[in-house]
Amino acid sequence: CNDYYCNDYKGYQIMKWKRFIVWDQVQEDFLKEYCPNSKYIKVGYVDITGLSKNYHSVNGKKILSIFDVTPIRPITLSKFGIAIPQYYSEELNIKFIQDIKKLFCGGKWIILWKPKRIVGTEFISDAFKRKQSKLINGNLIKVDPNIAASSLVENSDAVISMPFSSPAVIAKFKDVPCIFYDAFGSVRNQRSRGIPLLRSKVELKEWSLSLTKE
Repeated sequence: CNDYYCNDYKGYQIMKWKRFIVWDQVQEDFLKEYCPNSKYIKVGYVDITGLSKNYHSVNGKKILSIFDVTPIRPITLSKFGIAIPQYYSEELNIKFIQDIKKLFCGGKWIILWKPKRIVGTEFISDAFKRKQSKLINGNLIKVDPNIAASSLVENSDAVISMPFSSPAVIAKFKDVPCIFYDAFGSVRNQRSRGIPLLRSKVELKEWSLSLTKE
C-alpha cells in the first residue's frame, strides 16, 4: 500500500474456493486476482467477532475512535525472511496517535484508541510499549483490543483508521464520519472504498474542524 511495494500475498495463490461472500466491489476485485473464475456474492458489512460495549459521551464531548495496525519489530521480520521494513512500523504507530491527539485536544473530544490486538515482546519492543503508554492520558483512553470494532464505531461521532484497515469501512457502512490517516504521507494505493485518505496534519486539521462546524 506504499512505496515498499509488495507484489505477492502469501497463501492467496493456493485458494481453491469457488464461491466468496464479500463486503463490496473492492474485496471482489482483489480476490478475483487470485480466483478469477469463482462466484462472488456482495452482502455488505459482515460483523466481526468481539466483545460488545457501549461508550457514552461525557460533558457533551464527542467520541472519536481511532484504530491502528499492530507493527512487527524488525528483528521478527528478519526471522520471517523479510528484509525491507514494513509500512506499519513502530514509528508510524506513535506518530499516528500523536498527530491525532494533538489535533483533537481542544476539550471537545474523547479519543478512544483500540489497538488491533494483544501481542508480546516477540512482536513489539518494550521501548515501543513504553512510548505508547506515555501517550495515554488526558482525553486519550486505551480500549480493550477484544472489544468489537463495530461496537466502538456505533458509539462514535467520528472514526480514524490506519490505511486501509476495516474499522473505517465499517464506519462508512454505518454512516459515521470516517477517514484513513497516513501519518507518513507515503501511501499510494487508491483502494480506499471512497473513504478520504489524508496524508498530512494539515488535511487532518481541516477534517477535524469540519466535524465541529454547526
